[in-house]
Amino acid sequence: MGKTMMDGKMVGGKISLSTELRETSLEMPPRQDAEKVDARDADTPDNWIKRHEAMVRLTGRHPFNTEPPLKVLQDAGWIT
Repeated sequence: MGKTMMDGKMVGGKISLSTELRETSLEMPPRQDAEKVDARDADTPDNWIKRHEAMVRLTGRHPFNTEPPLKVLQDAGWIT
């Protein structure tokens, strides 16, 4: 039996994944684009970049190293 390989491309709003057991895909959550520059970035080199306000900052202000809140990932069905 030959393996079906899916390369992670977006197909119909879902990501196709490789698996030997069954065809698998994950539905993408709706986009949540940032709308404004965060005030915490005002006096950094990133003072022009719009950032989503819910992102959890891991390293302070600059450089920007973040992750989404865990609850948001879980609600979307994603664990990274």
